[in-house]
Amino acid sequence: MRPSQFSWIVSLHENGGISLNHTHLKISYNISNRYYSYNIYDEDCNTTIHDNPLVITDTTVTGLGNGFKTVDSFFDIDIATLENSSVWSSSLIGGTLKFCGIMSLYTSTTGEVEVVRNEAIFIIEVENKSNFTATNIQTTSTDPTDGGSSSIAIESPIDAYICNDNFAIYSETLSQGDYLQVCTKATNGAVEIKRIDELLLVQNKNDGDQLSEQIVGSEGDYLKYPSLTLSACNEGSGISKICYVKFQLTTAFFNEVNPAFITVTGVVKLETIGSSRHLKESKGLNSFNRKLEENSANGEFRVIIDLNNGDNASESRRNVYSILVTIISISMSMLW
Repeated sequence: MRPSQFSWIVSLHENGGISLNHTHLKISYNISNRYYSYNIYDEDCNTTIHDNPLVITDTTVTGLGNGFKTVDSFFDIDIATLENSSVWSSSLIGGTLKFCGIMSLYTSTTGEVEVVRNEAIFIIEVENKSNFTATNIQTTSTDPTDGGSSSIAIESPIDAYICNDNFAIYSETLSQGDYLQVCTKATNGAVEIKRIDELLLVQNKNDGDQLSEQIVGSEGDYLKYPSLTLSACNEGSGISKICYVKFQLTTAFFNEVNPAFITVTGVVKLETIGSSRHLKESKGLNSFNRKLEENSANGEFRVIIDLNNGDNASESRRNVYSILVTIISISMSMLW
């Protein structure tokens, strides 16, 4: 079953998504039924593992019939390479196996557009005496970058704001995997919104680069990411008519520990109601140049969205929680 257009969910399965039986390791995820990739890295979630002891033996995908699926990845721990591996730390009585797993969801098989990324640090504490026993497993899972409150600059007679599916102002923070929805409506009764012609997202990166995504263009006929974007209007009229763009935010906006804000700018097509074609300017609000046509005009809007990680800690993107595992014993001789 296909997921809904804006369902992009990744979560570790129960018990932190990890189970261990002797040297056999299983990592399990519940994800939206999307194209995906899963890879193992060093604990920095970037570096290739030196002497990787985790040998993948199988992957099973089980459809759940509700737009989701379970992905189980099976690994064997190679004892011969474990001791010299970059993900293994020895102690007097045993050691710790620590590595990063990344589950990513994409719009297509090419992997060109990554929509959601989940990084999880797995820590297996091992006690070794006469045998090799895992005494504790911890998982450090991704706490996706949050979106903050939005401040709005409005040109009368246009009201632009972040909204939910009921077209009400949406003030909750946004996380990786959420969608961004911008609503526009007329406010003075003289005009109404016909459509959203353009929508541009711009983010100035902390390293000086700029991410610029033209989500909607060509008078609404162009969608850069058709599978991630919905541009439509409700069936209202006058000030009750609302046109909106709903866009699934991609990981490109959340690839920094402290991401910069996103500037959303757009152009709407306005239509006159009755004989009144006078576009008023409201005191204290930003004004923009507009071209008044015979029966319509263009109006511009801007919305600023602050993004943050929730705190200032360098590891703010990850939360640690412990998972105790009982009756787990791994026979590993020849290690010492």
